[in-house]
Amino acid sequence: MKNERSSFSKKVCSVLVLTMIISIFSVMSFVPSQALGENLLAGLDPSFETADWAGTGWGGGLQDTSDKVTGTYSMMVAASVQASKWINGNAPFPLKGSTRYTLSIYIKTLVPNENKVDFGIVAKDGGFGIPDLSTSVYDDSPTFTKRSFTFDTPKNVDLLIDPYNNFGITINSISDVLVDDIALVEVGPAPTPPPKSTSVTLFPITDKTTVLVGKAMPATTTFTVKYGSTTKYMKASATGLWSIKLSKPLPVGTKITITFKKTAVYYVPASAPTLNALTTKSAYITGKTYKLGKLIILIGSKAINSKSTATGAIKYKLTKKLTKGTKVKVCVIKSGQTSKFTTVTVK
Repeated sequence: MKNERSSFSKKVCSVLVLTMIISIFSVMSFVPSQALGENLLAGLDPSFETADWAGTGWGGGLQDTSDKVTGTYSMMVAASVQASKWINGNAPFPLKGSTRYTLSIYIKTLVPNENKVDFGIVAKDGGFGIPDLSTSVYDDSPTFTKRSFTFDTPKNVDLLIDPYNNFGITINSISDVLVDDIALVEVGPAPTPPPKSTSVTLFPITDKTTVLVGKAMPATTTFTVKYGSTTKYMKASATGLWSIKLSKPLPVGTKITITFKKTAVYYVPASAPTLNALTTKSAYITGKTYKLGKLIILIGSKAINSKSTATGAIKYKLTKKLTKGTKVKVCVIKSGQTSKFTTVTVK
């Protein structure tokens, strides 16, 4: 008796396992492969090229067979009618998350003048214009013209459509237009966005700056800014910007230390000197800069070291006349900071 029961149990288990395997293969046999670059709408039933388009929400129904791109029919979208073709849950493919798709249609204008046409993907509840999943084009083509729209689905795309994967292709036009050869193509995975910066920066400053301004990412970051004997505990605004109003400009060479996850160091740079015009008759190179600043003077390819006066005047005596067209450049070194060169061309 025990052997008969054991044999019967084994037979039941074998039948269940076989049934499960057959079921799995049956389901798999009805799920077509999604090859990249293929039109995912091509295998739908009803298809996009049959008389079943009539009465499915397309404004004017079907046109005659002579007015088309390929296939059997083209469809007319009447003015100001939101036409939708629903891809129901029994469609042979899901709309994937984090995936790049291209939706394309051929449009032919029936009424002259500018025509705005919206098309895209829409949720089953009729909420047209899911963010980033629709676009607008302006079309005045008297012949069929292809218009394409590439979009990336969000990771949680299933929240934008219903649990049965119902979604729609929608077209909305200001005036009557014909549409044909609608295609939805899977391009591949959506590109991964670059990681957000986690840093605090200081915008360029000079020795005349009265407000320190910078940016912190992410926004509302807390950090410290130290200059001289002053330390400020800062928090960036919602836009990521931060600022500190100075009681007076910081002198050249002042060290500014910003501490966040890492420490960034900035120095107040030296401003470039001002130079007076030079001619072939000039006896001196003159101008204005910091008091007792070290000067580097370039006359053509010749480099000369000099120094400004106690009042900040530049007055270098030339040993020979300058040649017309020669470029004279001067920079200043102050508190360890070297300025940019100021250039004057000899007249």
